[in-house]
Amino acid sequence: MRARGVPPDAFTFPLITRAASSCIGDRALCGAVHAQAIVSGFGFRLHAGNELVAMYGRIGELEIACEVFDGMSVRTVESWNTLMSAHALGRDFRGADELFGKMISGGGAPRPNAVTWTSLLSAHARGGREVEVLRLFDEMRSRCEESPSAESVGVVLSVCADLGEVDYGRGVHGIVVKMGFEDYVFVRNSIVCVYGRVREVGDAERAFSEIREKSLVSWNGLISSYASAGLCWEAFEAFTRLEREGGVLRPNVVSWSALIEHLR
Repeated sequence: MRARGVPPDAFTFPLITRAASSCIGDRALCGAVHAQAIVSGFGFRLHAGNELVAMYGRIGELEIACEVFDGMSVRTVESWNTLMSAHALGRDFRGADELFGKMISGGGAPRPNAVTWTSLLSAHARGGREVEVLRLFDEMRSRCEESPSAESVGVVLSVCADLGEVDYGRGVHGIVVKMGFEDYVFVRNSIVCVYGRVREVGDAERAFSEIREKSLVSWNGLISSYASAGLCWEAFEAFTRLEREGGVLRPNVVSWSALIEHLR
């Protein structure tokens, strides 16, 4: 495009930043894209700045993402959420906490919204701070004016599965029903895992059966549920059903590990 003399515009750079970070992930290339954005006059615009923060966050360059953010003359809640998401991707819960603190302290920063809270939860979940995730979710429900998102509920359910918090998980399951998140496959998968981890096989089976378009994660959750409960035949039968009924889905290393780890 550039060789043909066609100048880039404000719609070009978001596509290029996403391609550079997601498809290639080359730091040098991302830097070249950043430089070209500045030369072309787009580097200091709000939308381009947000995209650059996201680009560096996706390739794990949190320090540069923060520098771009700090250099933006205008920042919206989307800008703050983009940097918060970068901290989540980098498992930097401390940086996420610091950024969140600035948002709730005022001083011209926007108020956290549901997207902000979801990224904060994700940062702590990725950082191995599962108990803190549950505390933050309770705080979110009491302080955030918006309702929890499907993504935030999915994060909390995954944490419940890791901790074996079936009672808390049941409460979140109730939120899923109330908010109409039951059609989200990743939410259903997490519910299967929550019940399976604590050997509530009947509930895991029901949650699995209600998934309309089952993914490999859905099947692996059911296999793990049976295996964890010591139901060897049921686990093997679910495994063979996946082979028989899964269509394009085939058992992967997680499927085999779930079966072998508990049945050997």
